[in-house]
Amino acid sequence: KATGQWREPLASILLDRLMGVTTFLLFGLAAWFAYPPAQEDPFIRNSFIGFCAVTLLTFGLFGSRRLLQLMLRPFSKVGLGTLSSHAKQFQETLLAYRHRPRALGSAFTLSIGVQAVAIGMFYTAARALNLPIPLLFLILVVPIIITVSQLPISLNGWGIREIATIQFLARVHIGPSEATAVSLLCAVIPFLSAAIGAVLFLTKKKRKKPAAD
Repeated sequence: KATGQWREPLASILLDRLMGVTTFLLFGLAAWFAYPPAQEDPFIRNSFIGFCAVTLLTFGLFGSRRLLQLMLRPFSKVGLGTLSSHAKQFQETLLAYRHRPRALGSAFTLSIGVQAVAIGMFYTAARALNLPIPLLFLILVVPIIITVSQLPISLNGWGIREIATIQFLARVHIGPSEATAVSLLCAVIPFLSAAIGAVLFLTKKKRKKPAAD
């Protein structure tokens, strides 16, 4: 809003999301090989393979000019050439980060910490509810649960996150009510943290305003 530009801020947000998905993928791969029971479950196996495939497709879409052009070709044929133009310009803005390795390294390092905290939150919530959920299992499925909940098909992931949590935790014999409790607890904690931060921000802003006047 201050600069009148939208591509750079949007590209930075998407880069943050891509870093998060990359970290989740690495965590998931490590847990996949370290937790053999997951490989024997068709539901978990198919879900994880699908998660890996979608992640690689996303990187290919934003990282390959040829693939993006191929995907946008139908839009140009139906009179949405402007959309194709914006998408290509947005991709170029995103690709510019390849020449900023230090920024990418910092973002990736920060992402590792953030995603580790997210997985730790699920594990802590399960322990608080006395649920015997293996940590390696959570390292494998939490990335999929969080990624699915970020799809723009619900309000902040509500409902989608709970359904996904119920489906995955059922594989380790956790009932729907207990799984829902874990999901809601892990949703409320970040919400309360953000609410506290918002209150402090608004309070600080109101205190500064009279001084500026």
